[in-house]
Amino acid sequence: MKIISIKYMMLFAFAMVFAACSSDGEVRHLGVTAVKALYEPDNGKAVVLQASASASLYFEWEPSLAEDGGAVLYEVVFDKADGDFSDPVSIVTADNNGGTNHATITHKQLNQIAASAGIGSAEEGTLKWTVYASKGINPVKAEEERTLTLTRLAGFAEVPSQLYITGEATEVGADLENAMIMKKVADGEFEVFMKLTEGKSFKFVSANTGTPTEYSLNGEKLVEGGTTTATKTGIYKYYIYFNAGSFTSKEVTKVKWLL
Repeated sequence: MKIISIKYMMLFAFAMVFAACSSDGEVRHLGVTAVKALYEPDNGKAVVLQASASASLYFEWEPSLAEDGGAVLYEVVFDKADGDFSDPVSIVTADNNGGTNHATITHKQLNQIAASAGIGSAEEGTLKWTVYASKGINPVKAEEERTLTLTRLAGFAEVPSQLYITGEATEVGADLENAMIMKKVADGEFEVFMKLTEGKSFKFVSANTGTPTEYSLNGEKLVEGGTTTATKTGIYKYYIYFNAGSFTSKEVTKVKWLL
């Protein structure tokens, strides 16, 4: 189960528990009512996820009431369409460190959640979601559940923070420790200029130590695993788009010097 949370919520929950203890250490007044209604998104809503960093989906629900009249913490919980939330695929803390009855969840997060639920790249699949309310312990499930249909991005749910190129076809050879780091242009986007030798192979890796994740080119797609064979000796520019699972390549035939 993948849990998306932050340390401030944990600290807040600890403070709430401490404040709720009587002099003999008994925990009291930590009850909350179940959320009675989910507001947004609509049940059965279909969303085609976008690669834009600003793309998000808004979730909102009816507030819960706390036994002590104080603040309530919320989490949006996702599960597979046939799940019962006993082992959810993801839990997302509500806005304001869990303290408000709404959550803004980015398409990138939703893409990762969909992947965790077994929905393949560029495929459509349905999840169910609900909300849990609590005072930091003993969360109470909402009375309502809803479904959400997502079309995943064509790219990768997990994007490396760095990318390297290696292999016998490259100038740096096949030793992993000598792999050349690529320029990070944006999150999930990398480029490199490299001389490649015809008939030899190369690949992209997420690190130059240990056992990194490997990537190769298959047709017009970037795929996990495998190697790519250079078809012609020359200097090439490769631009890798993890968010779209694609790439562009161009042979460099002219070099302009700027003095």
